[in-house]
Amino acid sequence: MLTTQNFCLIIFSMNKNQEEEITLVESDKCVFCGKALNLKPNSALYATVVKKKFPVCSEICLDKTNKYLTNDKKHKKHFYWMFTLCGILTFGGIIINYSLLAFIGVIIAGLSFLIFPYPISSFESFTYWPIKKMNFTVRIIGLILLLVGVFFLLSVISDKINVSFR
Repeated sequence: MLTTQNFCLIIFSMNKNQEEEITLVESDKCVFCGKALNLKPNSALYATVVKKKFPVCSEICLDKTNKYLTNDKKHKKHFYWMFTLCGILTFGGIIINYSLLAFIGVIIAGLSFLIFPYPISSFESFTYWPIKKMNFTVRIIGLILLLVGVFFLLSVISDKINVSFR
């Protein structure tokens, strides 16, 4: 007889077997820096990302990739909390027609991209764009959002100050 406990054990054992499969990603570029790989047979280095092994060009890139993965796991929740707060403030400011809140939300989005660029990109995208370039691009986007938010926040504040002195 199939009980709930037996069913859960069957599903768990199926998932356990699936986790053991690690696929090797065929690429001629390093997953971290994007440099072309000039590897001799049997000397390849691979970084394991989730269920895939990505090639890296050196021990340095392997260490940096592993550090990236550690930081990704460690800071993913922080990023999502900051980004949720950003969405609440931005949409709340728009709904109640209070632009100050909306611009604070944009500033928080910029800060979250600057501080935690880890969970933005999926691991699948590393076959097309290396981690180093992805981090740089995400941080540039974060800086742009931060500067735009500060600019508009200061313009709203200065308008309110000018109106109150008239």
